Amino acid sequence: MKRQRVLVGLFCLVAVRALAAGPLTQHPSVPVVARLKAHNAVLLVDAVTGAERTIFTFDQARGWLHDLTVAPSGRYVAVLATVRGTVAGHEYATLPRNELYVLSLDGKIAAGPELDVQRYVWCCGADRIALVAGTYREGGVEFTPQGVHLFDVQTKSRDSLPLPREAHRLEWAAFDSALYVGVLGPPDQPRVWRYQPSTHAVEATPYRDLQFSPSGQYYLYWGPSAGGADPRGWRIVERATSHEIPPPRSGIGAIVGWAFGAGDRLLLAAPTSACPTRVAPPQPSICRVEVDRYTVFDLQSRKSVRTIAGRMEPGVATSSRDVVAVMRDGALRVVADTSP
Repeated sequence: MKRQRVLVGLFCLVAVRALAAGPLTQHPSVPVVARLKAHNAVLLVDAVTGAERTIFTFDQARGWLHDLTVAPSGRYVAVLATVRGTVAGHEYATLPRNELYVLSLDGKIAAGPELDVQRYVWCCGADRIALVAGTYREGGVEFTPQGVHLFDVQTKSRDSLPLPREAHRLEWAAFDSALYVGVLGPPDQPRVWRYQPSTHAVEATPYRDLQFSPSGQYYLYWGPSAGGADPRGWRIVERATSHEIPPPRSGIGAIVGWAFGAGDRLLLAAPTSACPTRVAPPQPSICRVEVDRYTVFDLQSRKSVRTIAGRMEPGVATSSRDVVAVMRDGALRVVADTSP
């Protein structure tokens, strides 16, 4: 595969270095990039100049930050803050709860629903957020679902959606402008439901998961094969027919999810391991496994079409699904989708 040219103007590969705090200018032609620092600060990063600025901090004595996202519009950053509970004896006197903060790019709190938010996703083609409310619970999915809501950041209004109360996962599908939710329940009951915001229609689907490809032609599912003959693993399922197609051979890499950009392409992790050459029995052999390279695999051609060097960092978010941020040589780099 030919080496991709570096086009700084198109941000095909932009180094983002941690610089001293200073004025930060957002360029309309590049995505908004944000990252978490030490689980108590949200930093906004300029993907062109590398300038970095803290826009929000959370008192670590109260809890910690997680699940950072940037609105597709690039106007807002959202983050969940878990507030610690209080313990009396061996039981919680006050349960931990999650607060959702929606921040403008200057760090001001723009909005936030007064709910215990467990999951959320930007949706509906505007600055709106679909969220799952619930209360903390040990075990299982670690919370008790209490319904799905739609929150409008601009008007600060909130509506309850007519979806199953047991919904615990969310996915916005741009390919058909619909919200999909995963529902807890018996295996013989529908697992995935669809909500159409334009008509408010709700319907059960035959899908086993909601990790859809960008085109919506496929979805990923972790579990046994449809007939139950094969053990648990990643399944690639045609959405229209429920037919499973073969995954890439394991030597290419392990499935991480769908690759950034358009098209039905998988992102595969190619781990490297460092193991001792000889270990005297009965001592165990301890290996360190790291992922520092990814492969983009096209399902239509059944070929690897791109390799990305670096390591994906948790707590980094961008406003565009056409880019991915990786850590390489001590710097965060924003890599754009330049493939057809």
